[in-house]
Amino acid sequence: MQNKPPLPSRKQDTVSAEQVQALMDDIDNSIASIDEKLSVCRSAPSRPVGQANSTIGLVYQHTFADAKGASSKTQTGEAPSPNRSGQGLLAELAHAAERLSQQKIEEDRSQQQIEQRFDRALRLIFDYLNQFTQHLNVIKPALSLVGYTLDFRHRFGTGRCAEGFVNYRTRSNSEMALIETVTLRLRYATEALDVIRPAEKAQELRDELDLLNLRITGERNVDLARNGSSVRFTLAGSIPVQVNFRCDLSNGRLIVRGRNFGALGLSAYLIDLERLSHASLEAIGLILLGRAVRLPNEFVPVAFHTRFPDEKTLRF
Repeated sequence: MQNKPPLPSRKQDTVSAEQVQALMDDIDNSIASIDEKLSVCRSAPSRPVGQANSTIGLVYQHTFADAKGASSKTQTGEAPSPNRSGQGLLAELAHAAERLSQQKIEEDRSQQQIEQRFDRALRLIFDYLNQFTQHLNVIKPALSLVGYTLDFRHRFGTGRCAEGFVNYRTRSNSEMALIETVTLRLRYATEALDVIRPAEKAQELRDELDLLNLRITGERNVDLARNGSSVRFTLAGSIPVQVNFRCDLSNGRLIVRGRNFGALGLSAYLIDLERLSHASLEAIGLILLGRAVRLPNEFVPVAFHTRFPDEKTLRF
């Protein structure tokens, strides 16, 4: 016969009424506590999800609002109001700009006055030489060509003023444009001249005659016992004369350049604008007529090829 485990005692499974009642009271107290907490939560103001506390939320809200306001001003192009330092700098720059503008106006006015003075002087020269050439073209006076020599053996003798004219050039085609240069051209009629040069120096003479605008009408080789092989040149009986007047604005002077002016060759002179007078023009006229050989002292000789600041070219 198999032995069976003993049955549990009924006394161990029995729970007293007092214990059950204590358990029920504890449950009631827990439920009441939970209800109270839920009631407090419902009465409190709602907060953003994830907000730790109200202070952080307020800081966050103000910071975001400030940033949004600044962004809005930037987008609408509103510039911050200038401070006193900025206004002072602008005033300083405006004063400097106004001063420079006024200085430029004064310089332009002064330059314009100088140019007008030169214009009046060149108009005076043109008027005098224009009348001078008109009279010469009618009279065609005889004149001495003493200074017109190539060397001690070859020289022109006497001649006659055949024709002449004068013109001027302005900076633009406007009727009110200022005169820039005045040029006189004369032609002396004389007898043809024969010039002999050794063959090795023939080209040198050709270059010299080209510079003087003297035209060669013929040349042939000759054999001279004492000089050996030579070339005989025949020059046309015509001597061109040119006199040009232009401004040296930077120095307040007139530049006078001549070709065959008073003698064969190139020449140049300077004369202060204040010293130019009717007597100065008379002196030029006397030289052109062969009645004088030198200009007055107010005409200062300079090298023909001297380049002056206001000259763009030496074209003559």
